[in-house]
Amino acid sequence: MADFRLMIVGENPQWRESLSMAFRAGSTGQLIASQSSEEFFSDPCLYPDVLVWKIEEGCPDNMIAELAKFCSLPILVVDNPNCWNITQLLRYGIKGCLPARLLPIQIVHAVELTVHAGLLCLPRMSPEAFQEETSPAANCLKMLTPREIQILKLLGKQASNQEIADALYISLSTTKSHLRSIYRKLGIHGRSEAISFGLSLIKYQALLPFITILLPTPCFGINCFTSSRSIEVERLPLL
Repeated sequence: MADFRLMIVGENPQWRESLSMAFRAGSTGQLIASQSSEEFFSDPCLYPDVLVWKIEEGCPDNMIAELAKFCSLPILVVDNPNCWNITQLLRYGIKGCLPARLLPIQIVHAVELTVHAGLLCLPRMSPEAFQEETSPAANCLKMLTPREIQILKLLGKQASNQEIADALYISLSTTKSHLRSIYRKLGIHGRSEAISFGLSLIKYQALLPFITILLPTPCFGINCFTSSRSIEVERLPLL
C-alpha cells in the first residue's frame, strides 16, 4: 500500500511525464494524477496528500495561498528561487520550494524527505534571509524578555491570566506585572490587541528555529530544514 497520494501539476507535459516516471520508479507514494495548472484549479476534486507544482513566474499570490486547502503538503518547483519570497511561501503553508534544474529523481527524494522526515526542502540562503523581518512579531523578539515572550504566546492562545500563571508556575500578581510591562513596551492598549500580537508571534516563531542541512551537493543549492532536531542527510544520488 502506498504511503501517500501524489499529484503533479505543471504546464510542460514532458516535465510532468519525466517526473511521473521517476515517482513510479522510486517513490513510496501513489501518483494519482498529472495535470496542467488550468486543469487542476478549474476542478480541484482529487485532494492529494502531496502536490508538486511547477509554478511559473508571475503566478498570483492568491493561487499559491489556496494550495494548502487542496493538500497537506504543497511543494513548489521554480525556475529561479531568487524571484520568490521564501518566508511568504512558508506563511502560505508551502512545505518545499525546489529549483527546476534538479533531476526528477532528486525531486522524488526531496518529496520523500518532506513526507517521512518532516523536512522543509528550500533553496539555499543565508540565515539572515529568515531574520530580516520587520513585522511587529519580529520586533517582539527584540523588545521582550524570554518570560514576556512566553506570556505573550499564551495570550495568543487566548489563555486567561490565571491559566498563564498556572502554566508558568508564577503568581497571578506576577503575571499581571509582566502583562503591564508587555503592554508598555509594545504600546498595546487592550487585551484583544495583545492576543493579536501573541498569535502573530506564534506564527512568526514557527519559521525561525530551523537547522540547516545541505542537500544534495553545493552545486544544486538546496537546504533542508527541521525545527525539531538535526538530521543527517546523505547526498542525493544523481542516477
